[in-house]
Amino acid sequence: MKHSPWRRAARAAVLAALLASCRCPEPSADLSDPSPEAQAEVEQALHDLLEAAEQKDFIRLESMHLYGPKFSRWDGKDPGRLDAEETRRAERAGIEPLDAFHAGVEDLKVDVFDRTAIATFVMPYEAVARGQTSRARVRATLVWVKTGAGWKVAHEHLSPFPAKP
Repeated sequence: MKHSPWRRAARAAVLAALLASCRCPEPSADLSDPSPEAQAEVEQALHDLLEAAEQKDFIRLESMHLYGPKFSRWDGKDPGRLDAEETRRAERAGIEPLDAFHAGVEDLKVDVFDRTAIATFVMPYEAVARGQTSRARVRATLVWVKTGAGWKVAHEHLSPFPAKP
């Protein structure tokens, strides 16, 4: 059954009015509020995480991650996304054999969105294995989620700096 041009025009006008009346939601306060207390909590959690890695305190290190089906990690070594168990194994395999490990935080930026925070920073690190010292810097992004037990890492992304031409 064909509809008259008038009926099509009327439907188009109603649809246009409906779409025009739809507004994007107002940004919530957490988008404009820097949440200095939460930023400080995440910054402290980041330093605690690196300290646990330096001390090879794997129980503490693992407790600071939100390991489970929603956890993920990208890094500069593995071609695919790592899940919680693969990350746990990779961290132990990378840190356990080292004689010493130290990581720092440079150019830290923490953005808090209610119960989620994103920390981006440069991580210079030094690793000593069998008397050989290596130093490098990586770009790091950690996505934190606020739980009843504090801020936990839900996603990690580590990438090397691009090679200079």
